[in-house]
Amino acid sequence: MATSEKRIAANRQNAMRAKGPVTPGGKANSRRNALKHGLTGAGVVLPAEEEAELAAKTAEWVAELKPIDDREHRLIRRTVLAGMRLDRVAKMEMARRIRAAARALSCWAEDRRVAAEELATKLARQPALVSRQLGRTLQGCELLLDRWRGLLRTAEAGTAWDEARRARALDLLGVPAEDREHHPRVHDRATAEELAAVARAEIEHLEGRRDGVLEDDDEADRLLVETGLAFDDSPTARRLWGYERTNSSIFLRGVQELQRRRAARGLGPTGPRPPVAATLRMPAAPTDEPDDVADGTPSVPPTAVATAVAVTIAAAPRLAPAATTPPPSPGNRRQRRARQALARRRG
Repeated sequence: MATSEKRIAANRQNAMRAKGPVTPGGKANSRRNALKHGLTGAGVVLPAEEEAELAAKTAEWVAELKPIDDREHRLIRRTVLAGMRLDRVAKMEMARRIRAAARALSCWAEDRRVAAEELATKLARQPALVSRQLGRTLQGCELLLDRWRGLLRTAEAGTAWDEARRARALDLLGVPAEDREHHPRVHDRATAEELAAVARAEIEHLEGRRDGVLEDDDEADRLLVETGLAFDDSPTARRLWGYERTNSSIFLRGVQELQRRRAARGLGPTGPRPPVAATLRMPAAPTDEPDDVADGTPSVPPTAVATAVAVTIAAAPRLAPAATTPPPSPGNRRQRRARQALARRRG
C-alpha cells in the first residue's frame, strides 16, 4: 500500500512539474499544430510559406501608404492577410476541380457507387426520401436493382419474405413507417409468388429508368466534372464560400478605411495595387460561416463585395488546366451519347 501511495504521489509531482514548450520556436510549433487551412483567425499562426510573403507584401503597402499610427499598421496587415487568403481560397477551389477531373477519368463509377452505398445507410430512417435520391443516379439505381434481385431470388425459391426482408422491400419502395401496417402488396400474408411479382415489377421499372435516362445523365455528369464545369455543392465547397465571403468583406472594409484615412489627410484615394488574386466568383449559397468578423463589424452585402473585389483585385496566376479526354471520334458511342445529353440539357 505504501509503495502504491508513493507511486501516486510521484506521478502527481511529475505532472505538476510537466511543462509545455518554453522556447519561442517550440511555442510557435505548438501553435502551428492546430493549423488546418489558414483561412481564419487573426493571422498569428500562418503556414510557414506564407509568413515571409505576408511580411514582404505588408512592407510594400507600408512603403506606399506611409501609415501614421499603429492602427493603420494593423489595418494594412489585416487587409493584406485577407487578400492572401482570397488567393488561397481560389487555389484550393481550382485544386479541387483538378482532382475531381482526375478521379472522373480513373474511378468515376467506383466513387459514385461508394456515395450511393453511404446514402443507402440512411434508407431505414428516411425511406421515402432516400429511395428517391438513390433512384436519381445511375449507381444508386444499380444499388436498388441489386437489393431487389436479392429479394427476388428468395421469393423465386418458394420462400415468403420474413419480417426483415419485408422491411427491406418497403424501404426500397419508399413507404414511410406509419403506412406499412396495411400495405396492399407487401404484407405478412402475401405468398412467395405475389412477392416475386412485386420484385419483378420494381426491377423492370428500374431497368427501364436506368437504360432510358440515367445512363445518359451519368455520362453527361462525368463529362462536366472532367472538364471542370460541374457545380461543386459539397460541404467542403460551401465552407470555402464562407471563407471567401468573410475575407472579401475584411479586404473591402480595409481598403475603404485606408482610403478614408488618406482622404482625411488630403491625399488621393489611390493606393498600392492590391497584391492578391481575383477569386473565382461563386453564387451565393447558405453557409455555416459567420457573417461578421471577430471584431463584431457587420459584413458588407455580397453584391458590394463582388463589385469591389472585381475592381480592386488583380488577376490570379492560372493553374494548369484539368486534364481532359481527347476529342471523341464520330464512332465513339459513349461520347456521342454524352454530347447528346448535354445538348438536351442546354436546350
